[in-house]
Amino acid sequence: MNSKLVAGKILLVAATLISAPMVRAEVQTTDPRYFTIQSVQMEEIELDENDMADVFGAMVRPQLPTPIPPTGPAPMPAPFPAPGDNSTPAPNAGTGNATVDGIVNLAKSIWDIVVENKPVVNINVDHANALPTGVEAWTSLSNWQVPKGKAYRVNYINGFGSSVVDFTFRVLFVPGGKFKGKGAYITNATIVPASVKVSWGFKFNASVKVSSITNAGSLKNPLAAMQLDMNWIVESVLKHEQQTQNFYIRGDGTLMNLSDGSILSDAK
Repeated sequence: MNSKLVAGKILLVAATLISAPMVRAEVQTTDPRYFTIQSVQMEEIELDENDMADVFGAMVRPQLPTPIPPTGPAPMPAPFPAPGDNSTPAPNAGTGNATVDGIVNLAKSIWDIVVENKPVVNINVDHANALPTGVEAWTSLSNWQVPKGKAYRVNYINGFGSSVVDFTFRVLFVPGGKFKGKGAYITNATIVPASVKVSWGFKFNASVKVSSITNAGSLKNPLAAMQLDMNWIVESVLKHEQQTQNFYIRGDGTLMNLSDGSILSDAK
């Protein structure tokens, strides 16, 4: 057989093998089944110890509120030494007006964790806390425990049985803080993305909101509690799906997924 003819047949077969997957992919992405969500799976997965390091790293670098320049009458002198003053500050400097019977969030109340398929991770800023009214930062408290948390994976399956959105996230917080030996408070509470994989033709966005801060204990010995709501939206040309997962955490280390009722008091 002519060598040129043989070479031509080999090239033709090779071209066919290379183009076949591209043709199948094009057929799939034009088929309505590609954009149809057949099922949604959510499962708890193992939480890596490195995830805890993220929270602890943020905890040792607290983000204090940015001072707002006064616009009214000159304020009363602060209980802190003036610049260059070497005198000793008052024993309860920064906590003199703090009370154990009120609980507030001094950090964020809402933040994005995925924007147009891209994860947003800024744990130094994107977190919440539940602290006594009047304190300026979690550093005014003591007895903080090791970080706690759980990890979850959400998977959207289309009409071809393929994964089109694969999203892994972590619910993390530091419990146990005491103020003047009382209470159990929360700092660095957050939900952060671990990984996001989104197929062509789909758009994925997710955000977190602190929907409530409550006292699950008594006035004399408060137990801080917080509800974190994570909302996400999956969009395609044929589908718009929105879902919310609600997580309840407490200063004693309890973590509960309110959406499925599971109580995770043994959170790592």
